Amino acid sequence: MRNSMFFFALCIPVLFAFATAQTSSSNNACPAPENVTIVNKTSNSATFSWDDCGCGGEYHIYHTKDGITSQVYETSSPGININGLSTGTYQFYFYSECSEGTSNIIIEVVVIG
Repeated sequence: MRNSMFFFALCIPVLFAFATAQTSSSNNACPAPENVTIVNKTSNSATFSWDDCGCGGEYHIYHTKDGITSQVYETSSPGININGLSTGTYQFYFYSECSEGTSNIIIEVVVIG
């Protein structure tokens, strides 16, 4: 009886470890946007394009400047134009979301002005 309980106590952490690894890997099952490029930049806007992931989901984009985070823009097409920018350095964040989960984040730094 004592050996059975010892074996059972050893199995619980092993089963939990496998369950945890499976859950965390599914969070990045959706492919990230690839080849993000800036196709046009003005004194108050930036236009980006990227390769379509073919995942059937949506792309999410937001930016930060001087510690302030913008709203999250959503699009189903592989490109976006963001207006209303002011002079400064921005970090733009791109990720995709599909039925398999959320992709890794791609970061682009852009100087406006």
